[in-house]
Amino acid sequence: MARPMLTCCGRECEAPKLLDMRGLLSFWLLWELRLGPLIGAQLAERLAWRRGAPVSPGTLYPALASLEKAGAVRKRRRGRETSYELTASGRREMECAQAYLGAILADVVEGGEA
Repeated sequence: MARPMLTCCGRECEAPKLLDMRGLLSFWLLWELRLGPLIGAQLAERLAWRRGAPVSPGTLYPALASLEKAGAVRKRRRGRETSYELTASGRREMECAQAYLGAILADVVEGGEA
């Protein structure tokens, strides 16, 4: 999957190659699940779009298992398909993380001075 094209500085540009999204994996999983249940392949596709590179099953499923163990995500099996959804605790955690990231990145988003 190609890196997403964005509009920045008045032109189309690729997502920065040095923007490392690894530390945000748990947040992105919770963020993607905020609108409803998704299967692993759907989550992998959405994360690949955000990262600009595929997410391996060896990264995705242990992260989901960790979130499930923490009580933030619930796994549901229907036949051969497994979906993941936010729990109430996971939604609160996602909202808290969203507010925190908004606060610590506000100057970056607003174009403040370094």
